Amino acid sequence: MAFGRPSVAEKDDAKEYGESAPMLTGAVTPRRLTQADRKEFEQLVRQKLEVCGAACELCNRGLGDGELAFVLDELDLNPHIRAVDLSSNVLTDGCAKTLALFLQANSSLTHLNLAHNEITARGASVIAAALPFNKTLATLDVRGNMIHTGEGISALMHAMEENPTVTICYEMTGDEEHSGCGCACSIM
Repeated sequence: MAFGRPSVAEKDDAKEYGESAPMLTGAVTPRRLTQADRKEFEQLVRQKLEVCGAACELCNRGLGDGELAFVLDELDLNPHIRAVDLSSNVLTDGCAKTLALFLQANSSLTHLNLAHNEITARGASVIAAALPFNKTLATLDVRGNMIHTGEGISALMHAMEENPTVTICYEMTGDEEHSGCGCACSIM
């Protein structure tokens, strides 16, 4: 809820689930979740996963690192989910190891959108190290994060070389070490 008004995502939830829809706001972070907020969040995720079919959109919900662990646990219980949109949340490097462990073991997810979060080169490197072990992920979108160093870009490019089944979407600003490379990377 932005300045007392429901967000677009919250309005969509209200249409989909009625007026009793859980309202998770963009201002909620893992450090501020009360027990009631956590229950509301868990109910929202379970509802989304039940009705979403093969794709689940959890973008722009203020999800932080703590909430991601719950989402990944629920994805393990719902292997029919093939695509997850977690873009425009507040995911940081703090969730990178958990996400990497999930990606190493997961064999159902084909598309993961992590665009416009707060992941840096360090987090991207941790996630990238897991990708050679995952043979089902086809697309990982990390555009709009804070992956501005050669270390993060190099790790992503290396992951694509190790696992040619995955395409990683990221952006290069032109001042990075690999800005001239277009053969191994997807610049979207």
